[in-house]
Amino acid sequence: MTFAPRFLLALLASALAPALARAEDAPPPPRVTPATLQPPQYRRPIRSGVVLALSLDLGMGSASGYPNDSKLLNDRNYYGRTGPLGGGGFTLAFSGALSEYLSVGFYVATSSYSSDTWKVASGGGGLRMDAFPFTFVHNKWLKSWAFYGIAGLGAVNVKYEKPGTNVADLDGTQSNLGLGSFYEFRFGAFGIGPDSRFDAVVSRTASRVAYNVGLRLSFYPSRLF
Repeated sequence: MTFAPRFLLALLASALAPALARAEDAPPPPRVTPATLQPPQYRRPIRSGVVLALSLDLGMGSASGYPNDSKLLNDRNYYGRTGPLGGGGFTLAFSGALSEYLSVGFYVATSSYSSDTWKVASGGGGLRMDAFPFTFVHNKWLKSWAFYGIAGLGAVNVKYEKPGTNVADLDGTQSNLGLGSFYEFRFGAFGIGPDSRFDAVVSRTASRVAYNVGLRLSFYPSRLF
């Protein structure tokens, strides 16, 4: 072998020597086991599937208006106003979770407020939307705080109940609208917590407004499986 090839081989060996030494000193690659091949752990959604909820309420309500008679409408002689009355009612809701932070469904509600002079009965039903705006925050206590709205058909009937009088009922049927908030303590498939709501039944002849606070009970069937 001539001088030039020997010189090139020596130069190549000196260049590769550090790399070969590092390769010999490098730790062996980690051993692959079934545990290392497991997929990331599945996180079960906080809310999924359908939810059934019942709210039992106590509060104050008042109503005003005219009898549902075109001949008496806007006649001040037949106008009535109850003032604040005590009472309550219940709301039943059936919703489906579109995501962890939004549920949409239906509701039916009924309520009654009364005194020695007046009795106000009302009810409604329609669409309901629940929003959980704090679902993805780090504070776990905020995750189950919700705001909701209702919109549908509502009816109100107001009776003047003072003995010895004959006063026409104030009533009407048109819209039921409301806004509320609730908090939910979860125990597996069940939930319980406070609920508060302002809502109104509004019609051309008579209307009722009310503010209620109460207890909300919920059930998530999908959490059982």
